[in-house]
Amino acid sequence: MNKNQYYIYISAFLTILIPTTGRFVYGFTLMLELFILMMVGTLTISLIKKLKIQEIESALLLITLISTTILYRQIITMAYAEISLVLGFLFYLPPVSVFVINNITSNKNKNLKEKCITNAITGGNAVFMGLIIFLIRDIAGYGTFTFFGKNHHIFEKVLFDPEKLGIFSFLASTPGALILAGLLLFIHIFIDSKVQIVKNVENQK
Repeated sequence: MNKNQYYIYISAFLTILIPTTGRFVYGFTLMLELFILMMVGTLTISLIKKLKIQEIESALLLITLISTTILYRQIITMAYAEISLVLGFLFYLPPVSVFVINNITSNKNKNLKEKCITNAITGGNAVFMGLIIFLIRDIAGYGTFTFFGKNHHIFEKVLFDPEKLGIFSFLASTPGALILAGLLLFIHIFIDSKVQIVKNVENQK
């Protein structure tokens, strides 16, 4: 990643991850939405280019992303009303995220297959990091693991006594989420930079 991409990742974490409650099931719901929007947006941009209507690209892209979000929220509401109620307006953060918009509208010179692969990898990395954050917050911050359960109910497995979590309960708070996100992003950037150095050395041989 370059420096601009680092800022975009930081923006995504601040706008999507931080306001969301630390339960894994809620994080998974938003991360899944993020990935779906990445793919739908990529297909939309390619269709706009094929139809040669780039002059209304921004409007059509935004309408598509918002419409997809509304449909996604309705599906979640019908399946798990509690999740929809808790997340509320947070459903509309991914479609206006700088991370989503930038990755969808970039790489316009690539064909559809290449763009889908690139955005799937980029979106997958962001989703993976997001899920790690929510998983750590759920387990360490609340002492539980939550996911989609049966009969439209949220599954919750108590792993630790909440009263014995001590300092780790800090991770369930917004400041704790910010620190955790920053730490994981730093690790990701560090590993990515080392990989790039190795690739550059191999290319020079």
